[in-house]
Amino acid sequence: MKKNILALRHGIIQSYRRFDLEDATIKQEKQFAVFSANLYNAFPKLSPKKYLPLFKQVHINRRLSFLDVEHVAYPDVLHIDGWNDAWVQGLKDRPGIICTYHTGSYRLINYLLIQAGLPVSLVVSAKACQMEEKLKQNLYQHLATDIHAAFELINAEESHALIHMARALRNGRSLVLYIDGNTGTKVEECVARNLVELKFFGQKMSVRKGLAVLAYRLACPIYPIICRRLRNTGIVYSMHKPIIRINADEEASFTNWATKILYKYLEDFLRQYPEQWEGWLYLQDSLMARKAREISPNFDDLREWSLYRNQQKGFLLHRPSYRIYPVELSDYRQLKHWFGTYL
Repeated sequence: MKKNILALRHGIIQSYRRFDLEDATIKQEKQFAVFSANLYNAFPKLSPKKYLPLFKQVHINRRLSFLDVEHVAYPDVLHIDGWNDAWVQGLKDRPGIICTYHTGSYRLINYLLIQAGLPVSLVVSAKACQMEEKLKQNLYQHLATDIHAAFELINAEESHALIHMARALRNGRSLVLYIDGNTGTKVEECVARNLVELKFFGQKMSVRKGLAVLAYRLACPIYPIICRRLRNTGIVYSMHKPIIRINADEEASFTNWATKILYKYLEDFLRQYPEQWEGWLYLQDSLMARKAREISPNFDDLREWSLYRNQQKGFLLHRPSYRIYPVELSDYRQLKHWFGTYL
């Protein structure tokens, strides 16, 4: 069985490594265009020739993260380092908010927490709830006598999500949240009241601070943890010190500070391991709109441009500003041939 599993994982890795933009689907082409713009703005000195290898690696990590939960039950397939029993015991003694990110094998943490006997409530989007429910039914059942008591799902998009989250914490459960998914609740009359503006790789972002607000109001710790993948089967966890409210802290100052610290942990990690983060595929959705003047497309610097198609139309994406310029499909084909694959 182990041999078959390793062969499957190796085959997935090789299939992505053979991927070329010449054979990309419409969805993949647009995804790469936006992905490359996010990298361009985060790492201005990065060679465009690195964009495609990083794109492939992000998708490899993403695909393997689904398989990790299936394969962790087989002995000697995954090698997990950094998983700290003392850290888990600390959560049992003082439940709180486990803040993690879409890096490495990010789905595996739920399996490990249930396996350790820690009752958790996972807070995710409606779409992710459906996927996690399947994992719960198919792969988590053997981990607990009562899997429904051990592992609860909370839809972050429901109007009463914050109430469910607070109830879970008060009942001695720990929450698991992926802060970089930036999926929040609709509890606030004005969503803007629950946002923090911060700098992420030098760009202005507007992100939700509900996690930190909840930690402040319930006086519970935030436990930051980040996962990194090593090649095919190696998983490494790193835990930061808990973020704890001091009684003298005011809510606004604590929530702003805590949210910025959590994103700083992510930025520091990505400066070393950019290929580990799924968020490069959708970072643009959290960036604040720039006041950039519209320009006539010019190709003095090809690094500033990417190209994609959508149905029967072609589009140029200006990476620095994220502005989109439609082009005729015939021009798209000509430009694609001219630019080459590293757009």
